[in-house]
Amino acid sequence: MAEGVRNDLRRGLRPWRYTENTAEGLAVAPKPRQCGGGRPPGTKDMRTALYARVSTRDKDQNPETQLVALRGHAQAQGWHIVKEYVDTASAVDMRGRIAWRELLKDAQAHHFDCVLVLRLDRAFRSVADLHRTLEAWQVPGVDFVSLREGFDTKSAAGRLVMNFLASFAEFELSLIKERIADGLARARSEGKRLGRPPGRKDKHPRKKSGYRLRYALQAKAEGR
Repeated sequence: MAEGVRNDLRRGLRPWRYTENTAEGLAVAPKPRQCGGGRPPGTKDMRTALYARVSTRDKDQNPETQLVALRGHAQAQGWHIVKEYVDTASAVDMRGRIAWRELLKDAQAHHFDCVLVLRLDRAFRSVADLHRTLEAWQVPGVDFVSLREGFDTKSAAGRLVMNFLASFAEFELSLIKERIADGLARARSEGKRLGRPPGRKDKHPRKKSGYRLRYALQAKAEGR
């Protein structure tokens, strides 16, 4: 058998099977690359980022309540918590969600392998936002887990749900476009004029620049 393998190697052929026996000249097939920071998804010591969000600073809405559950799940899975991101803002207030914007930036830089949240609504404001974000995270290889819904992109079922989300996101966008088109059509049928009324002046006009001001004064002096 070893002689046959040597003949194959002379002809430039490589055995397809894996083997560690290199003493007899057997070629070693390259191992497949692993995703998720050099680890297969779902293994222990996976770098994990926790995200918690509350809408107000009310005592009944303490982000620590979410973090306690997230830490317990991560420790039970043997995951390594890299950082905790906490926001106190509405889901649609992207300017106020400073920690979320930082998390998005760190995800693109692959500072962690997985993002763990308590519920989907803590992170995303719509189905379209959910699908758009998770699709972007596929490039650096960042997974997403929602504890309450059991949503996990590391599993085959989670990836199947991703395909459904893409359809729902497209459906949601189509509904929004149809509502806008129907509203504009109704307004036109009622004789309403769309846009700013003609001849309306701005209550707070912008100050003219120095060049424009000098040009206006010069034109006025010359009677233009």
